[in-house]
Amino acid sequence: MDNPQDDEATAAAPAADPETSARATTEMQDTHDADLAGFPLWVRLWLGMQSSGIFLDFFLLTLIGYFGDAETTHDLAATTLASSAAGRLLSLSFPYLPAFDLVPMHTFSAILYSLRVGLWLVPILQLCGILHLSYGILLPLWSTWIVVSQLHNSLTDMTVTAHVSDSKRQTVAQMSVTMSYSALFLGLLTASTLVLSVEGGKLGASASASFLSSPGLMHSFGGLMHSPASFMAQVMSPQ
Repeated sequence: MDNPQDDEATAAAPAADPETSARATTEMQDTHDADLAGFPLWVRLWLGMQSSGIFLDFFLLTLIGYFGDAETTHDLAATTLASSAAGRLLSLSFPYLPAFDLVPMHTFSAILYSLRVGLWLVPILQLCGILHLSYGILLPLWSTWIVVSQLHNSLTDMTVTAHVSDSKRQTVAQMSVTMSYSALFLGLLTASTLVLSVEGGKLGASASASFLSSPGLMHSFGGLMHSPASFMAQVMSPQ
């Protein structure tokens, strides 16, 4: 026979809090997915997406001067600053979302990252000459790309530190900063190396062809031997 007191105890037991249950589930999943360094697997995936996005961002920002004249470059730079601030301000609402405190928003992060890469690809195609966007289309698209990038960065920064244990929080934050600045540096270095190699090759080929085809080649050598200052003034003067 069943004990009536057991039934009364079961009926009197309060229902489990959904938020507490979700946190417990997240902690169990973190423990299950933790790698040898003690970090949950999803933390490394999130930081990897953020770092790759930062690499792509600064690769493209280094090439900002190749989208048009000086006025276009100035407008793109100003749009970058304004859109970065707007993206950071919009991200302040993330902690107030009901789902933020429950579990990491993996789907939302994946959507933001996909938009980030997709919007980045359009200006790259513009640089390659595949697309020919007008100024009225390029500027809003550029602004949207910057806003989405900042939203994704902020969501990653907030989530990876909020959904790990207190003992790992500082280490995860340091890891995030290290990966972000490394990606920033690599993006700048890659784009700068590409620009220098392309422009250097063009300048070298142009200078060699112009120099070798010059009818006054021997005269120039004579001028160099006679007066280096006059020779340099002649070379640097506009044709």
